[in-house]
Amino acid sequence: MGVDLTLLPVEPGSQISTSVLQLERRHELFSAIQELDTVPLPTFEHGFSCYLSTRHEGTPQQGIGWGKVTQDDYGSSLTWITPAQLLRLNDHEGVIDNDLNKAVWAFLGVLPEDWRIVLFWH
Repeated sequence: MGVDLTLLPVEPGSQISTSVLQLERRHELFSAIQELDTVPLPTFEHGFSCYLSTRHEGTPQQGIGWGKVTQDDYGSSLTWITPAQLLRLNDHEGVIDNDLNKAVWAFLGVLPEDWRIVLFWH
């Protein structure tokens, strides 16, 4: 068992992420991402919603689904970063050695620079 990271892209002015970008586990890449300057996710009037929320409700049908999220699976407040910051790691071995991570970086490369990318550690 180890730490995983999912990226949640958020349009400007939005309080919801409609995309879920699961990264393939690469510890060196995750360490490089943790060294980037992140910003705490603001407190939204109606909360931040994404497709990873119901895993926190403690119901017998635990899984993933739509709802509000304020913390990652480790109890830390959510933070965000820009696509441009993540794209600085485009040549990182943890990106180039894995097709899934390369696809995520291609997705990040076409996003406008004013989008937020919420980091969800689990």
